[in-house]
Amino acid sequence: MRIRRVALPEWVTEGPTNLSPDPDWHSVGEQIEWGLAIPWALRTLAAPDADNVMLEPPRPGDEIHTATAYWCPLVHLLVYSLGWRRPDLGLRWWYEAGQPVDDPRLRLIADAWGADGQLDWFAAWLWTEGATFGIGHVAVDGGTAASDQGPPPVDRRWVDEQRRAAEVWGGPSPLVGGSDPLHLSDHWQGPMVKEESPSLLLCTDRPERRAVLLLDSMVGWYRILHEQVQLLPSSADRSWRVDVVVKPTGWLGTYRRSRLSGRCFAGRHRFHSVGS
Repeated sequence: MRIRRVALPEWVTEGPTNLSPDPDWHSVGEQIEWGLAIPWALRTLAAPDADNVMLEPPRPGDEIHTATAYWCPLVHLLVYSLGWRRPDLGLRWWYEAGQPVDDPRLRLIADAWGADGQLDWFAAWLWTEGATFGIGHVAVDGGTAASDQGPPPVDRRWVDEQRRAAEVWGGPSPLVGGSDPLHLSDHWQGPMVKEESPSLLLCTDRPERRAVLLLDSMVGWYRILHEQVQLLPSSADRSWRVDVVVKPTGWLGTYRRSRLSGRCFAGRHRFHSVGS
């Protein structure tokens, strides 16, 4: 994928932000210090050959929000694009499978966070402390296969090695400074927030079971998608494919609702199922 790296804009951390009246809340779906680059990641998925921008990785001596804004989009991709209720299990499968990239979401993870050399620190956190925060465990109606098993088995020596490496490196990371040093567990539920937001569902091709969901805000978009998909005529042999478009961001992807997990996801079901 074509990715041009940029530094975190200075205005992001200039003064406090207030979630409710802040217009950035609706354009990114999270507090701006965490959610700034969420739309950038989604636009990269939508047009991988375009001149896309992503944040450069944190460096030693950086302020914390260079890391919060860097990692938060990854959490959102795992939970709301791949549709993983258990991103810890899904990411563990990806590691054990040799990190395949035959899906745009997995390719972006490899080309951005993986290529930057810090993904092991995020994985070590997600498989240990991160799993205890229930990241991804949002309730959606329906589905029978959501996994309630504990965190994936992990080599504690490997985790300790990653933590020591992050400590020596000296920059802000998910693994050093407490159980959730970047507060990622507080900034991943924006797409499920219950907030009134105008939406329009259009059935564009009923025989082919195609529809478009148009939204004004990134706040609560995944919750609204679930509500609207369940209003579409059911079929025993074919799922609806819904193109999700949020005005401030653009096209988020083509989503289906898994009969197995009950969750909406983009891409192939076999990649969704490993973390559902």
